[in-house]
Amino acid sequence: MEKRLHFSLFEKSVFIKSAIIICFLSFISAKAFSQAFVHTDQQDYAPGSTVYITGSGFTANETVTLQVLHVGDGDDEISAAHQPWTITADAGGNINATWLVPADEDEVGATLQLTATGQTSGLVAQTTFTDANSKLSVTDITGSYGGTVNVTATLTQSGGSGNGNPVPGRLITFKFNGTTIGTATTNTSGLASLTGVYLTSDGTSGGSRITAGPHNNFISGIYAGDASFSSSSGTGNLTVSQLGITWSVTTSDKVYDGSTTATIATRSLTGVLSGDVVNVTGGTAAFADKSVANNKTVTVTGPASLSGANSANYTLTNASATTTANITVRPLTITATGVNKV
Repeated sequence: MEKRLHFSLFEKSVFIKSAIIICFLSFISAKAFSQAFVHTDQQDYAPGSTVYITGSGFTANETVTLQVLHVGDGDDEISAAHQPWTITADAGGNINATWLVPADEDEVGATLQLTATGQTSGLVAQTTFTDANSKLSVTDITGSYGGTVNVTATLTQSGGSGNGNPVPGRLITFKFNGTTIGTATTNTSGLASLTGVYLTSDGTSGGSRITAGPHNNFISGIYAGDASFSSSSGTGNLTVSQLGITWSVTTSDKVYDGSTTATIATRSLTGVLSGDVVNVTGGTAAFADKSVANNKTVTVTGPASLSGANSANYTLTNASATTTANITVRPLTITATGVNKV
């Protein structure tokens, strides 16, 4: 009887321990599958600018502690800008905050880490951003389909007493949609230029032509940085306009019929680039007058339209076309009927 009682107590002990372990594992599992996020509105900021912070995944209405620290050495212990502060998450567990990059401390060229810690949930989210002391501005470009353009960017100092000053003698790498098209060195004005760049996928005459239309953030410039200035990059928009081409026609001669109507025999285009498929259709032809003559002016007016695989890259520059054709005399057949007489 005592032995059975002892065994029952052992079973209860095992049960209680198992329950505790299961609860602990459930808690750990819940923590593992809960995740918070924090983001900044940019990857890089100039000294004195504002960092806009957003986050999600925290417990509803909990207090969240935020802190920005240097990655590596910095003035974190003595700078008020690097001390923690708290905000409150909304009912959905989202946070919004701002942080001012110090304009006159040691942030220039630094990498900074933002940490957000939920005081109730214990969830931690982190992200990094930089405070560059250089700024690269890429110029927006407009060019014609199949043509060439000049690609430029300006490198300047960002922040400090030299804010806005040009940074000469630095190598800038240019890209079209992620593909390198060349490099150039900044001059005394901080300007780097690539001239005669083809509007193609790789900037060369052998690349695929960039289609007509807007291409936002298509151009990028990259400065790798050095001992004096941090790395920086920028983007620019590319707008490719349609290439203007002309159309011409030939018309058929006709026999005089009392009208000015003419018949189009052929249509052709001038200015279409090699390898492109473009056709023209439409148009109404008319002689200047109905009289018989050789080499009479024929005017063909629209509407004329373009078709073909590459037609969207072109536009007609002439609304009408002229040619010449003949109106020949109309043969007359004379018939007579004899009349008997007495």
